[in-house]
Amino acid sequence: MRLRMLMAGLTTAVLSAWAVAQPAAPAVRDAMLETRSTPDLVADATALLAEFKSTRSESLLADARRVLGVLLTRDPLNTDANLLSGELGLEANDYDTARKYFAQVTQIEPNNYRANVGLGRIWNANRSFRQAVLFLELAERVAPDVKRGSAVKRLLASSYLGMGNVTKALEKIEEAIRLDPESLESLRARMDINLQLAARDPAFIPVAVSDSSDYRARVRKQAEAEPGSVERLREVEQAYDAAILAVRTLHNSYYERDAQRRPTNRLIRDKEAEAAAALNRLAELAGEVAVIRLTIANHDIIQFAAAKAVELDPKNVKYLENLAALYQRTNQREQAIETCQKILALQPSHAAARQFLDSVGVPVTTEPAAEPPSPAPGD
Repeated sequence: MRLRMLMAGLTTAVLSAWAVAQPAAPAVRDAMLETRSTPDLVADATALLAEFKSTRSESLLADARRVLGVLLTRDPLNTDANLLSGELGLEANDYDTARKYFAQVTQIEPNNYRANVGLGRIWNANRSFRQAVLFLELAERVAPDVKRGSAVKRLLASSYLGMGNVTKALEKIEEAIRLDPESLESLRARMDINLQLAARDPAFIPVAVSDSSDYRARVRKQAEAEPGSVERLREVEQAYDAAILAVRTLHNSYYERDAQRRPTNRLIRDKEAEAAAALNRLAELAGEVAVIRLTIANHDIIQFAAAKAVELDPKNVKYLENLAALYQRTNQREQAIETCQKILALQPSHAAARQFLDSVGVPVTTEPAAEPPSPAPGD
């Protein structure tokens, strides 16, 4: 990940530098790209695509298109360039463009895994599920490794569910899990399928509740391994949302239905205890996710306010205190240590900063200021 970020950053930096030097001459920047080898340009485009997926930056999208444009001008049939152009179009929701590039690849390599997956994803997005299955089944047969085999089975499960073939959808998602039991994506996909089915058929409700509970536990465990990661926390928040939806669906099942099959406020006879248990579980889940959302909010405060305040006024101890406290609340230990060390560099006797560093076993190198001497009697 760091390598992709570095490559994307270097490519963007080079393009940006040329943009500053030659703001009215984009052809100059393209001429600079022309000097790079085809493998280097493919690596550049791959890194830019990966960064665009995570940031959705329009400037990265433009840079990736520029690099791919040079590649395709050099060799219109280059497989990597066409695949990357298709995948970039897919990420940018430009399905017509993506389809054109993927089709270009399949004309030369009919069994290309990435091209067939790309076409399957496009047809899925357009809700043409039968067409999607044709490409995804081919991709399933030629998947080069376990990870990608599991991924295409998840897509097939989605297509079969869209076609109304519940049995086949569940079969494919179970195959994906057996192929890669550690894949959270497959567990999430099974949970999502069962949540959709539970909304239509009460028989699926217990499975949806169990799946959502298992998935939430797995995602929490992953987040605990990366205690300062806001990305992991957002995944935990989404897992809680799914668990709450499952328990709410369970709670609704204890009420009579109206003519449109919607739950009323009339409890089914002898279901009071079950309804109360479901409500209590909803309250527990809501309380737990509230704490998680507060931690996410603290992350956002750091990013958009506290860290910027320190950046503008780096010697303001009050601002540093606030930032250090936020880092501690969000389990960003290294950042909290660094900020407390900055506080002590400015104010060596700062008790709270010293106490925190001592609690995490970090030696304090600065000595507190000496107390001023007491005045002599008679002075």
